[in-house]
Amino acid sequence: MPSDDASDLVAHAPLPPRVWSPVFSGVGGSSSGQRGPDRATDPTGTKLCFIDTDFIVRWANQASLASMSSGGVACLGRPCYEMVAGRPEVCEGCPNRTVLESGVPVREEGGTPDGRTWSVYREPIYSAEGALEGVLVSATDVSPYKRLMTSLRDSEHRGRLAFEHAAFGMALQDLTGRFLRVNDRLCDLVGYSRSELLTMRCSDLEHPDDRHLGRGDAERMLRGELAQAGVDKRLVTRDGRAVWTRITASPARPERKTRYLVCVMDDISEQKALEEERLRLVDELKRSNNELGRYAQVVAHELRAPLANLRLSLQILSDTPDDGLSGELKSEVSRLEGIAARMNEIVDGMLSAARVRSEEHGDKIPWADASEALAAACALLRPEIQRRDARVEAGDLPHVRVEPGHLVQIMVNLVGNAIRHGGRDGLRILVTASRRDGRWFVRVEDDGMGLQQTASTGTAGGGLGLGIVRDLLALYGGSLETGTTASGGAVVTISLPDG
Repeated sequence: MPSDDASDLVAHAPLPPRVWSPVFSGVGGSSSGQRGPDRATDPTGTKLCFIDTDFIVRWANQASLASMSSGGVACLGRPCYEMVAGRPEVCEGCPNRTVLESGVPVREEGGTPDGRTWSVYREPIYSAEGALEGVLVSATDVSPYKRLMTSLRDSEHRGRLAFEHAAFGMALQDLTGRFLRVNDRLCDLVGYSRSELLTMRCSDLEHPDDRHLGRGDAERMLRGELAQAGVDKRLVTRDGRAVWTRITASPARPERKTRYLVCVMDDISEQKALEEERLRLVDELKRSNNELGRYAQVVAHELRAPLANLRLSLQILSDTPDDGLSGELKSEVSRLEGIAARMNEIVDGMLSAARVRSEEHGDKIPWADASEALAAACALLRPEIQRRDARVEAGDLPHVRVEPGHLVQIMVNLVGNAIRHGGRDGLRILVTASRRDGRWFVRVEDDGMGLQQTASTGTAGGGLGLGIVRDLLALYGGSLETGTTASGGAVVTISLPDG
């Protein structure tokens, strides 16, 4: 009776000497005469067995024994066709017979019912005297390798599809810029065939005036300082047209060394055309504004002289002794003086707006203290503040990057607007500031009737004053918003960049 331990199996026949060296070195199993290392296991999971010239299984490792139909060491000393195929005779087309008859190794692949794929290698074994002794059969489960290869092929196929069918031009380049692979969209973009592009470098397509663009970022990318580099430049097509293209390059680093560049080339000609049209319209608008400003300035100057004469005449009438004018006429003169004063404000506003629209500031903008600007504005407005019995209060105000003269003018218009259009005397005007999202917000509020109410009574609640403020703020990237407080008063908020 055989022992339960396969390594203690009684020998049936000695194994050929060439079988053990070097084939079975370090690979444990059982034999029908000699033993490999006791209780050892093949670390690769490969099934190994030796079949003699009579197709008798003489040796098998544990993995091979476990897979035979009769199981365990009972398989040893029995024919392979009986153990593996359950047949009474040698199978037709038996690969072991092919090896024994030809003396040539055979490799094949096959599947098992459990879905695994095996690579089987059959090698003839000879004795020291050169006599054929049998076949060494090794079977390795290559299913993980097959799955990996299938996954890699699928991944490569998906990548190839993405490359070839991308909506933008794509290219694989070496570090000299030579094209190694291009897709159809790039061919369509530049008008060259695939075979032609593969003989060219990217620099061959670049407009001569643009070749220097992006060179610094490209060098930093190759040094590993940037993950990718992008630049807008013109590519010259086969028919000589210049096409604006956004080129983004990323390094391909197999083995952690940059060997190739993956480049995406997107046609941005339409975007560039739209941008150029926008700039043209902006320039045209600036010219129109300048012309409008000059026209307003001329009109204001033309109105100033007759308006001054009108005000002088009204002043003379107003200074006439009470017995020279009736009460009704005195009242009418007072009303006309108010209208003339308002017209004078409008003319001054037109001149100021014309000057603002024609001004430009340089890159070096000084810092200005908003608290000092507010104090200067209140000094200029003191007669009006006292006449209307108004109070101006302020919290902590910031330093902002605005020409100091412009900031004073902004404060004069904001506070003056509140006094003139608050709808009543005794106004309280509060100026506060807050900071958020990298901007300063200065809020000027009053407890008057509000902008909507003053407009409904026929009093202009803002007019040129706020228009001038908007124009001044625009010079510094600022903005203006109007609103109403909870108590119904007017609130004007200006915002300026913080630095």
